[in-house]
Amino acid sequence: MVADPSGFLLLTDFRQGLVLRLAPDGTVARFADVRVVIGINGLARNPETGEVVVTLVSNGVKRISADGSKVDTLVTHPVLSSPTAVIVESNK
Repeated sequence: MVADPSGFLLLTDFRQGLVLRLAPDGTVARFADVRVVIGINGLARNPETGEVVVTLVSNGVKRISADGSKVDTLVTHPVLSSPTAVIVESNK
């Protein structure tokens, strides 16, 4: 789970390949559909751009736009066997 500046939390639905947005009042809404077959392992948010990065069980990393409307593949490679974490570094 990661927080955004508005107090919302982003969390993943492993089985459905979704990133969900949990509001402070407990309301849950779809933030982004990552469209993966196997699942999402890790989640990080860039505090400067608001972009979200997720790691996939299926050997890849995807980037989600700050508003959740666009999902891009950053990398897929067999050596990335089920990555489970992402670290976002500022000014890199």
